[in-house]
Amino acid sequence: MKKILLGSFIAIFSFAIFYYAIEYDRSILQIIIGFVLFIIPFSFLPLFKSTAFSSILVFFILVASYIIFKKSYYDTLLGILLAAAIGGYIFYFKVRSYKLFSPSDYKNNANQSNSENNNKAGS
Repeated sequence: MKKILLGSFIAIFSFAIFYYAIEYDRSILQIIIGFVLFIIPFSFLPLFKSTAFSSILVFFILVASYIIFKKSYYDTLLGILLAAAIGGYIFYFKVRSYKLFSPSDYKNNANQSNSENNNKAGS
């Protein structure tokens, strides 16, 4: 139920941004550019635990911010807001729930399963 309510809220929020953009003659292209550039970082933001990836992400955000404010591409901020909402939803319900594959855990589970099967067969 929680997923449905939050998904509905995200859909209404996305519609509201596009409605605002159309009614007030905002640039749809800038919104799409902001969304495309920031959907991946917002979807995987908490996974950037190494300093190299974090440094690249901060550098990318600073360069993008400079270009947005220097060239007055303020409608891009609506796309970034949309990417934050949808990317946060994707991370919360999809990315966070997956467990990474561990070869050592797989080997341990396989050995344990083998020994249990051998014990059952020998009994």
